Amino acid sequence: MPFETIRIAASPDVDPKRVRDVVVIPGNPGVPAFYETYASRLWSELDGAANIEILGYLGHSADDIGGGGRWFTLERQLDHITTHLRGDRSFAARRAASMKHPTASPLHIVGHSIGAEMAMHALSNLGPERVARVVGLMPFVMCNLRSKTQRFLSFLVSIEPIVRLVAGLVTIASLLPNRLRRLLFRPITKTMDESAAALTLRWLSRGTSVVNMALMGRTEFLALAPPREDPRRLAFADRLAFIYCEDDHWAPTWQMREFAEAEGTEATEMALESDPGIEHAFVLSDDAAEKVAKTTAGMLL
Repeated sequence: MPFETIRIAASPDVDPKRVRDVVVIPGNPGVPAFYETYASRLWSELDGAANIEILGYLGHSADDIGGGGRWFTLERQLDHITTHLRGDRSFAARRAASMKHPTASPLHIVGHSIGAEMAMHALSNLGPERVARVVGLMPFVMCNLRSKTQRFLSFLVSIEPIVRLVAGLVTIASLLPNRLRRLLFRPITKTMDESAAALTLRWLSRGTSVVNMALMGRTEFLALAPPREDPRRLAFADRLAFIYCEDDHWAPTWQMREFAEAEGTEATEMALESDPGIEHAFVLSDDAAEKVAKTTAGMLL
């Protein structure tokens, strides 16, 4: 099954011993192109001493790359991410293979939203020998039952006929002339930077985009429903770091406080992005993406 990746190679002027391998796992809908600005700024903040790979989901892309209209559960995406990072397709393994004395350096994995859950899953399965650090950006690792919005979305995506009806309407709308299409989707794209808005319109033009996002989301809600004990936060406390923002029902600050105060997790680094311009979907704003990248780099250095 095809999937998208975007890669930025380390600067050739950097001492190879300083180079680290960083994998960025997007949030749902798992399209790497949304993270290009973030990854580019992260590379700069790391002084070019990083190979960065943005790893897309199965069946999720800005353009049609094949797949026959299939959709994939969270469990299937977890397997995809871990298999890719374990195999010789991973950026770390490829770089190690090109060295005179190959030694696969540990990965640094950055996961946004549900991507943080995927990153922690990879750490748990690959072990600390292969994964040196996990940074969760606005981590969606447990459902927030205090949020009416999240409860409503959970209900909505549980009704597959409604999901497919909405997807069908979006597909029909995507056939309209560009001018009308931009006007119709303006309520969705009006707060986005121009490049992010254009990418969103491309993504919406694929008939399976809404289905993939919503039905994968349905399995996310089921898997992350509280009460949820997560021994990984204790077992790998010194390998974890989390970045939160205000007014985010996917990764609320009350969860941040609970995680920070849990016994045995003192080694986990926590940061709160208090700038009002930084929201859960920070990648839709170049300015916000660059600010979050700077904070991320500090947690990787």
